[in-house]
Amino acid sequence: MDILDRQIRLYLTRLSSSTLTVAQSRRAVALLEASRDLESIGDIIDRNLMPLAVKRITKGLMFSEEG
Repeated sequence: MDILDRQIRLYLTRLSSSTLTVAQSRRAVALLEASRDLESIGDIIDRNLMPLAVKRITKGLMFSEEG
């Protein structure tokens, strides 16, 4: 996620340096915010949920099909 976020931000930053309409500029800002939010969600999953999943797997506990 970090790499994707970085590449998306780089692309949108380069795009923003060109002549954009007001609507396009707003869209670019919205995409930057969405990318940042998704990267943060990825960090939360990596830090908080993955260790719990590994612990369950290590103990031989399996998730249900719904899980």
